[in-house]
Amino acid sequence: MPGYFRKMHDLLADDGIAMNHGITSSDSDSGETALGGGEFIDRYVFPDGELPHISLALESMQRGRPRSG
Repeated sequence: MPGYFRKMHDLLADDGIAMNHGITSSDSDSGETALGGGEFIDRYVFPDGELPHISLALESMQRGRPRSG
């Protein structure tokens, strides 16, 4: 995910704004839904998909943003 957010940043104009819409897992302990959404979602909604917890998505956004210097 950091590469995805880095690319978004690279494509923005200097004063640009981006909106990212995503679906994340609510399982902060990464239990049954470690990177999925549970049996139903994994089977019928997002087969072979990954639903990270929102904290993982936010961390990836931070990692994908180049440091200004």
